[in-house]
Amino acid sequence: MVILTSTIIGFIISILISGIVIFIVTKLLGETEGITTAFIAAIAGVLIHSLLLNYLGNTLVSSVITIIVWLLALRALYSIGWLKSILVAFLIGIVNILFELFILTIILKLLL
Repeated sequence: MVILTSTIIGFIISILISGIVIFIVTKLLGETEGITTAFIAAIAGVLIHSLLLNYLGNTLVSSVITIIVWLLALRALYSIGWLKSILVAFLIGIVNILFELFILTIILKLLL
């Protein structure tokens, strides 16, 4: 039960953080869609990644398929081309890395 609860909490936190990051990045790049579209993109990304990870394992194949399918989802949701969807995904990745480093720094400072 604890594993299921922590998985659900992790899933929700992942969607919340990703949705906000996607919204900010797409707004900076001039997209007009709202926060709802960003959260749909976040849910799509998390579901795609989770399903492929579950069925294919943590492999290069699952990672490549995840990236391609998520780029397709971004293209469809935001009506953008391949290059802009790649740019959006790249910037989202950079912001997520910076956010994770920030959170990790806070946690380490609290523990030390």
